[in-house]
Amino acid sequence: MFYNLMAGIEQFTTKKSKGLLIIDDWQYGQGDKEISSFFNRVLAELMERIQVVLISREYVPLATVEKARIGGKVLDLTQEDFLLDTQDIQSLFAQEGLATINKDCFAQCFI
Repeated sequence: MFYNLMAGIEQFTTKKSKGLLIIDDWQYGQGDKEISSFFNRVLAELMERIQVVLISREYVPLATVEKARIGGKVLDLTQEDFLLDTQDIQSLFAQEGLATINKDCFAQCFI
């Protein structure tokens, strides 16, 4: 993981360019104190000129992220933000041209 992290970060530190850094499955790296500490320092240096997307199944407690969160610069999305209600699912099915489902069948399949 550290090698992949470094490969992505080097693109921003050597070119001094703006960009987007996406780290998926951060929950696997945040348990390692050295990786978390290093990445926290990198974020402190780079967050002013790049956008960072941390995808994690756990809360991200990095100090730099917490500071940005307090400043309103972090958008946290949780599982609840991706839940669909009955109307959402029916609208999606209709939008995609999928078969309409009667309410009894729908209740058995999705609720």
